[in-house]
Amino acid sequence: MTCAVSVSPAAAFPSGLEWGYGKGESVDARSEEMSGQPVTEDGRRFRQTILVVRLAVGLSLLGVMYGLTGCADTSKGTFRTKSGYEETFRSAVEALNSVGFAVKASDVNTGVVSGEKTALVRWYGRTTTPVRINVTVKRVETRAEVDIAVVPPELAYGSTKIIFDDYVYALKSRVSDLAIVSVQEG
Repeated sequence: MTCAVSVSPAAAFPSGLEWGYGKGESVDARSEEMSGQPVTEDGRRFRQTILVVRLAVGLSLLGVMYGLTGCADTSKGTFRTKSGYEETFRSAVEALNSVGFAVKASDVNTGVVSGEKTALVRWYGRTTTPVRINVTVKRVETRAEVDIAVVPPELAYGSTKIIFDDYVYALKSRVSDLAIVSVQEG
């Protein structure tokens, strides 16, 4: 997932200083009216420079704030168990329900379980965008392997770690010998 903020130079810097304060009133006319003296070319350039510097500082601060929070990453992990495939699959679906996810799809033949819920992950945009979880249970010889991925909404910032940990805890309470193979927490 890529998070980016872009501002078009044309949108940020309209031609000249004709932004105005009222109908048809420009910055130059306003300055002349207030000071009683005509605005010189040097004065106009100075104001343009100040305006550009203020805009640059504002955009820089926005970029720093956005960069510090970063984009929420997908938390994912792989786990193994000596329990059977069917038992592990059933436990995966039950664990989803127990942590508040609505099961959107489940197929015992492929081992895929998908769920959604509105959770406490901050994001820009619509607040009703759900967090998704994808669980895949695979047969590995006489045991089962479980892949879990908690996917945040687009443009989310923060972490999905707590949601991931809650699900793993709920699954481990049903499959006691669940062992970590790998975890990548966002």
